[in-house]
Amino acid sequence: MGSLSLPPLRISETSLAASLHESCQFGAAHPWGKASTETGMARLSLDDSDKQVRDWFMSYAKSLGCKTSIDQMGNLFAIRPGKNNDLPPVMMGSHLDTQPTGGRYDGILGVISGLEVIKTLNDHHVETEGPIGVVNWTNEEGARFPKMAVASGVWAEVIPLQTAWDLQEVLASNPKSMKQELDRIGYTGDVPASYKSNPFAAHFELHIEQGPILEDEGLKIGVVQGVQAFKWFNITVRGRDSHAGTTPLYARKDPVLSATKMIVAANTIAKRFDGLATTGIFTTDPGTVNTMAHTVKFTLDVRHVQDDILAKMVQECESEFRRISHDDSEKGCEVDWELLVDSPAVEFDRSCISAVEQAVADVCSFLPQNDAGTLWRPMISGAGHDSCYTNRRCPTSMIFTPTRSGISHNPTEYCSPEDWDGRARRGIGLEGQQSPNTVFAAQTETSFEAQPYRDNGELSGDLNGEMAVSLSENRANCNAAKETQTPVGETGSGITPIADMMSQPMLSGETNINWDLAFDNDGQTFDFLANGELPALDYIDEQTPPEGLNNIAHSPNIATAASQASTNATMPAERLSMDQRADYSSSLIGFGNESDPFSLDHFPYGNNDKVDFFRVTYRRQQPQHEGPTFHFLQSQTATAVEGQKVMEKCITPLDDRKNLEALVDRETGVALVKLQVADTLNDGRLYANNCDRYFRFVFESLPILSRSQVFSDLDAFVSTASTGLLAGMYALALPFTSWDEKLCLDSAYSKPDIRQLWQVSYTSLQRELHFPRLSTIQIYILLLNHTPFDAVCVENPFVWSLASSMLAMAQSLGLNADPKGWKLPDWEIRLRRRLWWAVYIEYTWRAVTHGRCSMISDDDWNVAPSTEEDFLFDSTADVPEYAQCLSYDYFAQLCSLTEITSHIYRQFFSLRAVSRPQVLEALLGQARRPRQQLLQWLENLPVSLALKSGSTDTEADTDDAITSHRSLYVAYYTAHILILRALLRPIIDKNTALDHHAQETVLQSCRGLIQTVINTYWNGKKENRKYESKTDIICLLTPPHIIMKNQGLDQFLSSLKKYHSTGDLSDAVVTCEDQVFKIHRIVLSAHSKYFAKELNGNWKEASERKIEIKDFDPSVVEAMLCFAYSLDYSNTCGTSSMIFDAQVYQIADKYDIPALKLHSKEKFASAITAGWNMDDFPLAVGVVYSSTPQEDRGLRDLALEISGKNIDKLLGHDGFCKLLRQTADFSADLIPFLCGSTQRYKCPSCAHTFHSEYDKGSFYCPKCGASYSTWAKYKI
Repeated sequence: MGSLSLPPLRISETSLAASLHESCQFGAAHPWGKASTETGMARLSLDDSDKQVRDWFMSYAKSLGCKTSIDQMGNLFAIRPGKNNDLPPVMMGSHLDTQPTGGRYDGILGVISGLEVIKTLNDHHVETEGPIGVVNWTNEEGARFPKMAVASGVWAEVIPLQTAWDLQEVLASNPKSMKQELDRIGYTGDVPASYKSNPFAAHFELHIEQGPILEDEGLKIGVVQGVQAFKWFNITVRGRDSHAGTTPLYARKDPVLSATKMIVAANTIAKRFDGLATTGIFTTDPGTVNTMAHTVKFTLDVRHVQDDILAKMVQECESEFRRISHDDSEKGCEVDWELLVDSPAVEFDRSCISAVEQAVADVCSFLPQNDAGTLWRPMISGAGHDSCYTNRRCPTSMIFTPTRSGISHNPTEYCSPEDWDGRARRGIGLEGQQSPNTVFAAQTETSFEAQPYRDNGELSGDLNGEMAVSLSENRANCNAAKETQTPVGETGSGITPIADMMSQPMLSGETNINWDLAFDNDGQTFDFLANGELPALDYIDEQTPPEGLNNIAHSPNIATAASQASTNATMPAERLSMDQRADYSSSLIGFGNESDPFSLDHFPYGNNDKVDFFRVTYRRQQPQHEGPTFHFLQSQTATAVEGQKVMEKCITPLDDRKNLEALVDRETGVALVKLQVADTLNDGRLYANNCDRYFRFVFESLPILSRSQVFSDLDAFVSTASTGLLAGMYALALPFTSWDEKLCLDSAYSKPDIRQLWQVSYTSLQRELHFPRLSTIQIYILLLNHTPFDAVCVENPFVWSLASSMLAMAQSLGLNADPKGWKLPDWEIRLRRRLWWAVYIEYTWRAVTHGRCSMISDDDWNVAPSTEEDFLFDSTADVPEYAQCLSYDYFAQLCSLTEITSHIYRQFFSLRAVSRPQVLEALLGQARRPRQQLLQWLENLPVSLALKSGSTDTEADTDDAITSHRSLYVAYYTAHILILRALLRPIIDKNTALDHHAQETVLQSCRGLIQTVINTYWNGKKENRKYESKTDIICLLTPPHIIMKNQGLDQFLSSLKKYHSTGDLSDAVVTCEDQVFKIHRIVLSAHSKYFAKELNGNWKEASERKIEIKDFDPSVVEAMLCFAYSLDYSNTCGTSSMIFDAQVYQIADKYDIPALKLHSKEKFASAITAGWNMDDFPLAVGVVYSSTPQEDRGLRDLALEISGKNIDKLLGHDGFCKLLRQTADFSADLIPFLCGSTQRYKCPSCAHTFHSEYDKGSFYCPKCGASYSTWAKYKI
């Protein structure tokens, strides 16, 4: 095929961008930037936002003069007439539906660009020989109705219409069919969904690549040759569940180990065949720590460009999986395969590919070439598309554009405007450039011989006639433009004079804008700093300018890690530090500052990246990795003297330092700081332990001090530290003076006025604002963590203004830039990073509590997440041993939780967010991602921060403890409550028509959160508080006019019992033997992570909504379910209570229901205390020891204690003697107990006394479950 005669047509970037972003207002979600267009999409097929964008599409297409139609699958067709309308149309298009967390370009770009091609043809009055059109295919993503590209499959008559109509939506409490939703939104068309009713002459689909190849290779266009084959499988591996501690490796049937080896084997096989193998879902049953799973389910996605090789890959995987299942530790495992999707390889039509390749070659001939001399390449698509089905019925090809970083199916998915339309690069005088979109227009000039309809890739049938689509215009203008180009190397090496560059239009449609800025047309370039000269600048470290100064303007300085390390090692600390340079204050020069930082980079800096200029110093900091250079302006005190004079007239004339020392003398101040930094006074171990506990509390929560600086010389620190910082530290330490013997005695007679200390801190802050340092931020944080100035006013406006001022000052100091790699002392780098995160945390949560939208822009900070390195200290600092091992976990986890909360607040509580229509279904879609992030955050918590259900979370979390991690969980549940508050808006809005099923889902989620909070925070040791707090939370989270007015806990539980007994609104069942129990998934999921997985995953149990329990008597299962609805259960069988309670304890342990486990333990204790002399007692003890692991002491210690108290009488009981002979573990526990080798302890949490033979190590209180690292100090 010869070169195409391209007309001088160009898709307008402005028009294309406007149309794309206008269509994306419907279903916009997941904002990732500040601009209104910097969002992702959550536009699921056939939801309300999809209806809105369909209405928009139809309206826009009609305005372009297109004939529109809708088929039975809701596919939209817009046809622009040509000269011969008897011919079938050449079609463009893709899909407008997205993933729940999708972007703005996947599929959407293909539809919008097709419309813009038609608009461009209209604007230039071009009439094509035959019709051309645009199609929007329904449910290409398959995110809502689980079959991707189903509508194009029906059009191709590969998928039966009824099968598609019957598809049920996923992840919905009351799923609708595809036909129901088509009818609901009014897009079930009358035209048959068939290629015979809507024939295409050809189909071209523009799509983002969704991968990194084009971007990595510096290419503009990919010409798709076909789509690789892929198969999806559900793999089930069945073994045997058994105890992790008592089952040796040779006796195991471990499906988890087997499955992981299978996944590795699949990856190895895929590499050998140059294919792909992926596992996206992996679940185990049961998911407990000390039990091997009996079943593992995982998905396997296998892909290759050739069908026969894919078949070999699958065959080898099957053979290898069978072999693995018979290895030593997996012996006897069974492997089942279930085929989910079988998509053969697709080879696109050769004539279409040739046409696209020629058009692309012509388009790229007008673009600046890369080093390889080409801007496009042939490609194979790794993902499926609607074109896979259209290729079966008409000539088809696809065109790929680059995707930023290869990211797709993600809110940050992005395709640059340059890749949309290839707009003119005026700097080298090009005219009439074409774009990937213009390739579509170029096809209208290509002659397609209409081909017979296809069937599964083979040609069949006949279609008379010939379609010759061409454009009447030629590319004479384009050729003329090429002839007038300035050769590279002439006239300034191809660089267009700035006057010409500014006078030429940069975007389509700008030809009428006057860019004439009266530049001289002599072609001269700027000679500012041409020779690197900057007069009257003094060098800091050299007497003469450095060598090579004349080349500075042309050779930017890029510091290497080696040179930086050398500089940091040799440079004096006071010179290296920005914060400790005497009489200087530093401020970041922003990128848009009048002192342009990009020009500042050419200043004649010395080896230390500094240059002095009168009373200021310019300081340059270069990042560790790629990124912009940061410039700071260090100003002398004298530069702010006038502002300080004004401030002195506004505040107290007293000297702050003298005022502070009048309140706290220096000796007392040193002692108070020692409390802050937990220094020892050699006053005994008890004091050190207490200080250690307080230091962990202060530093781990607010790590705003540098231990390297404080411990290097404590007296010097108190003498030279900021007055406001010291006053805040003193005020914070005063409540803990009782832990110091001297301070305790002194404070008994007189104690400094805390209010006056805070006043000193605040007035000192006002003075420092004109001359800020890092201590200024430290004062801000201390003041914000002070008890509210007006305790009666919950939302004090002053606090919010103080927090906002803190943020502004942090930005001025450059804390929002990551200092890694800067020429600063290591301690200052660590401190700057910690201070930024402390500011971010403090400000974000203040925004939440005050109901204000955060002014922190994600585009304006790049500090990496806090790591353990940020909590190191200099080796030269004399840091006490107990202060060297402080954990960074709390602070790091709070940082990540705060980031999630910030995005939740911006997404649901910004003015823009609440101004949008509050549609419940749309809000539910938007809430999926943040809720998943919160759950992942909770699952990834380190063990040290884990909150144990039914107990205190750590030793430090007892009632009398100083440190506590409960605030982390308060923040976690606050984030959840924010999401639920947003979901409740349309429910409590009287003017909103409610979807009652979705309403019930939200309300049940609220109830589930209530139960979670109840189980987490209130255990049985404080019944009154437990009852009152439950009622408060229910009243807080339950909309009273919707559910039950003035409802207390008893009424609430009574309502749940009613649902349980009647089965109303049940959505799942539990079976045991021949009995079937109706249940509500949300209730069981709130109690048990196990049931939450089974009932809400992607497996058989979730799809059938059925849980089968085989290992327990139906009465025990009934008791478990009864507790889920009433927080209590009763014995409904003939078994004795103590045996029944032990069995309930066992089922609670297996299915991970901590609240039931605690409740059954209490019942068991009551039963054996009253009935130890009954014949069932030995049987109950036998059940306990046969059904619980050795480390679970809950019921075992109770049995030991009762047996020890009554051993004389029990030894005369035949059943008890038989128990001793047959149950070795019980005998082994009882003998040391009776011989006196056990020790009696009193739990500090619940005051319960018990015996144990363990003197060292961590174990649990048998009553409340509290765990302590050592119990030695609790002996009695």
